[in-house]
Amino acid sequence: VTGVLYCAGDNSVGEVASFAIGDNIAVPLAIDEAAPFARDIVSIATGVGQRLTGGFTCVATRDGAVRCRGQLAFLPGGGATRFTEVAELRGARRLYTNAYRFRGRATYVCARRDDLTVRCLDAQRSAAPIDLPVDDAYDLALGYNHLCVLRSDGSVWCSGDNNLGQLGSGDTVGSAALRRVVF
Repeated sequence: VTGVLYCAGDNSVGEVASFAIGDNIAVPLAIDEAAPFARDIVSIATGVGQRLTGGFTCVATRDGAVRCRGQLAFLPGGGATRFTEVAELRGARRLYTNAYRFRGRATYVCARRDDLTVRCLDAQRSAAPIDLPVDDAYDLALGYNHLCVLRSDGSVWCSGDNNLGQLGSGDTVGSAALRRVVF
């Protein structure tokens, strides 16, 4: 482990680096501001920010802190060009992102926390956190409009759109509630 966080990509709103905002960063750059916590990063998540323009980068560290930068509705002012701690996701051990609709919201950042619960924040709207009704999440996967949770007993539970049978329920009926996948 080098203790250095490297990032590259679209930097239209400062989601990659505080310098060169508006530029596309084609070569990975060391992000100096991450130096104090880079050696302790346990998970990184990136995605598309609010209004589907710009993006974001979030990191979780060994102490359970989550820091994000870029265009996120849940950050002060709707975004930040420096890493900002996100108290609502404190205790995260793993971060997940993708366009996932849950209860009519487009949720983009989810955290599996120390206590094996899952909390999601909406990147597009500053809304209340969504706590999934599980307390034994071993792992999580987010698809375009669905989510699946691998629970500690080995069972898989999914919710969201199901027009292609992606929930594994044997039908094509979507569900806002988690439904057990039958293998």
